Amino acid sequence: MKKVIAVLLTVAMLASVLCMNVSAAETSVTKEKLQLLTEYYRGSSGIMGIPIVHYQYNYAWKAAEDVLGDENSTEADYQNALDVLKNDALNNVFVYYYYAEATYGLALKEENYNNWYSEEDWTDFQNKLAQLKVVLDENKGNKVEESFESELANAYRALMGSYNKMTNAYTLKGDLNKDGEVNVLDVTLLQKYLAGTENLTGAQKMLANAEEYENPKITEATLIQKYAAEQISEFPDYGNFFAEDERVNYLDENLVYERTLNFNICPRKASPQIYRISNEYKYQQYDIIFGYYLWCNQNGYEP
Repeated sequence: MKKVIAVLLTVAMLASVLCMNVSAAETSVTKEKLQLLTEYYRGSSGIMGIPIVHYQYNYAWKAAEDVLGDENSTEADYQNALDVLKNDALNNVFVYYYYAEATYGLALKEENYNNWYSEEDWTDFQNKLAQLKVVLDENKGNKVEESFESELANAYRALMGSYNKMTNAYTLKGDLNKDGEVNVLDVTLLQKYLAGTENLTGAQKMLANAEEYENPKITEATLIQKYAAEQISEFPDYGNFFAEDERVNYLDENLVYERTLNFNICPRKASPQIYRISNEYKYQQYDIIFGYYLWCNQNGYEP
């Protein structure tokens, strides 16, 4: 009997240890996710996360850091802080007035040359552009306030969503005339653009696969010619030109489009009034929630 009791006690102790190890592992993952997201919050003012979470008004990040700094915090504490922080990042987006204004100015230059864009997409883009203009005009010169930030961010996100959807509708790199293949006609079209006798839409410039995709050069014409002649089998990898190039499984399509900068209309270089863009972020750049969700996706974690 004593042997049986001893065995049962041993099994119980092992089970307890295993449960503790599982709990500890779960806690470390949750804590790690919380640490990562709070780091994004702390750095967002310095790494140019436009649109970003403006934590001047939202203190979820501070509460999360308090939880991380408390040695008595539990798994439930970590999870609750993480949920609050994610919700804050998804719903309290901020964009600087001058950046939105500069984006609007660049977006005005986009034209639907040769009816490249569908009538539906082009009309929606024009409507979103007009809506952003209303918000900019109504608040020009105003002191930044939380309610205005939300209004501006929503109008800005709507414009980006519309423009990205429109320019992501066709993504065959090198095919600038959208005839379904890459050939000498695409080379000729790009050469005419470079000579100033033909215009290209933002989407066509992205298809040219230039390192700075809003500014294709003769180098791209040469590469397209080589590709068409089968002298090269693929184009240089300059990063992500299209919002869908780096799909995050946990995020829906609209969120991907709305929160992806498109440098055809978003300023790549900053003026003194526009928040600085780091050279590290050369291509379309996601705000802090994308970095977090992408990290979870790459490591096999639910966000």
